[in-house]
Amino acid sequence: MAPAQREHSPRRTNLETDIEEQLKQLTKAGIAPRSVTRGEKVSVVIITDLDGNQVVFAQGKDHAHRATI
Repeated sequence: MAPAQREHSPRRTNLETDIEEQLKQLTKAGIAPRSVTRGEKVSVVIITDLDGNQVVFAQGKDHAHRATI
């Protein structure tokens, strides 16, 4: 894929109920996060897959932003 095409690479967002566990699983699999943000209301982990796609894992912490199973 040419660099110009990667600018518009697909993104996927996964809503998590336990982002710390997801982060542990990524680390165990040898996947280093590109970014980890722990906010008051939302925590986010971003990785880039082998095809250059951005994959986002997000966990809401208050009632309005919480994922449910």
